[in-house]
Amino acid sequence: ITGVIKGHAINCGDKAAFIIGDQCTSYQELYQKISSAAQYFLSIGIQKGNHVVSVARPDLEYIICMYALLGIGAVHIPAENKVPPARLGEIAQAVDAVLVIGTEQPEGGCKWIAPNQVDMDHPDLDWEPMAISKECSEIIFTTGTTGKSKGVMVTHYGQMNMCESQNAVLNYNNAITEARLQNNAALAEIAYQALQKELELALQGFQYKNTLIQQKTQARRDISQDYWSRY
Repeated sequence: ITGVIKGHAINCGDKAAFIIGDQCTSYQELYQKISSAAQYFLSIGIQKGNHVVSVARPDLEYIICMYALLGIGAVHIPAENKVPPARLGEIAQAVDAVLVIGTEQPEGGCKWIAPNQVDMDHPDLDWEPMAISKECSEIIFTTGTTGKSKGVMVTHYGQMNMCESQNAVLNYNNAITEARLQNNAALAEIAYQALQKELELALQGFQYKNTLIQQKTQARRDISQDYWSRY
């Protein structure tokens, strides 16, 4: 995926890659920071196949570190935002992590750096990210039915397949206008409202199944009408 970002940086570098709050980052800016972060990770000894735990945060630094690690072939292991230091240390130990990236130092003595320590200002545009392969790119911990987290391995090919399947449905290849972005945001809001309504109805525990279905159907209809009346 990092190689795809490099291709976009070359072919359409001025296009927006990420919009986080009021911050807009182009593909060219994004790849420059990724390549700089990759060189930093290599300089501190991170190699292909190494496991690196990164605390997921809704900011550009997290995204840059993730793609830099994927680009050098390290295995990126996201941890939940605001995970307690004790649990973060457990995860790092369980996956034999050589590094943890997060705002708080984990327990257990694993090597740790804060995100703002990663150098993102000295790009190496000649750097070639790792080619897409069947090797593991990420290990994602899920809750699991037993209540104990399970690690699920995702390959580089798996990530690309997910991107391609999303593109087939959402058609990201076409130019996305600001109006369409606003429309997608509105759809996300409506989907969230629908989920909330379904949870409310389930929790109310209607005695008769057909009553529950009627109520859910009416809830969807009300939300849909509200959406189309506004957009």
